[in-house]
Amino acid sequence: MDWDKARIFCQQMGGDLAVFKDANEFAAALDLVKSYNFDPETRVWIGVEDKKQEGVFVLITGEKMKKATPFWGRHPFVKYGTHHDCGSLYGRDDYLIHETICSSKHIPLCQIH
Repeated sequence: MDWDKARIFCQQMGGDLAVFKDANEFAAALDLVKSYNFDPETRVWIGVEDKKQEGVFVLITGEKMKKATPFWGRHPFVKYGTHHDCGSLYGRDDYLIHETICSSKHIPLCQIH
């Protein structure tokens, strides 16, 4: 499902797309995602986006998210433009965060509060 539908899906379960406020939370989420042994091309939606201002990533909880390790993919950070506004964990990059087209179909990672 796309990012907006993934967010609604998670909200209907009593949560929202997953967010990571520190490296420990991120590591725990990566352990969970990796335990499913998805195909390496799999992307997993998370609760980060830069829809309002290109290059300024915000968690769905409102806090800004730094574009740094250990969260973001090892490829040079590239501004893809207005269509790559949603964050996903990318299997080919050990499930680190990458910008993704929000209308792409991926798996949601929900976090129940």
